Amino acid sequence: MSEPKPKSVVFPAEQTLRRVARERILVLDGAMGTMIQELKLDEEGYRGARFDAWNREVRGNNDLLILTQPDAIRKIHLAYYRAGADIVSTNTFPSTAIAQADYGMQDIAYELNLEGARLARAAADLAQAEDNRPRFVAGAIGPTNRTASISPDVSNPGFRAITFDQLRAACSTARRISCCSRRFSTP
Repeated sequence: MSEPKPKSVVFPAEQTLRRVARERILVLDGAMGTMIQELKLDEEGYRGARFDAWNREVRGNNDLLILTQPDAIRKIHLAYYRAGADIVSTNTFPSTAIAQADYGMQDIAYELNLEGARLARAAADLAQAEDNRPRFVAGAIGPTNRTASISPDVSNPGFRAITFDQLRAACSTARRISCCSRRFSTP
């Protein structure tokens, strides 16, 4: 005989999301990277004051802008909401320790995910206050720059630069933030 399945907790934001999704089609935001490119930031713009003496180039690390250009990221989220989006994705697509290691920033992966969720939620709250429509935030968990499915070494097809367990551990940080942010993202 199997044990009863524990009841899952349904947070108010999830209840609202399910209700609204039953009523109409929900609109997801567009490409964050394209909007960031429009900012035309140089290396200094990416670094900000906090990372002005960082030991390598960081231009192109769009996730870093969560910490160095938070107002710009919040404005992008808000622009998508004002254009009709019901849901925006956090600017955290490659905010894993694996992907951030290219910049020597693997230690800030958790902070990137947490602050990314906070910025998106702040924009959602502003948009909702303007027109009283519920807005939602989706945590973006993207690929890394390493793959477990093919070898990066053509002479050794069995070699893998990363294991599934390493990928799972790296993505669990972002997933944990997304799950936890549901608790405070009540529209």
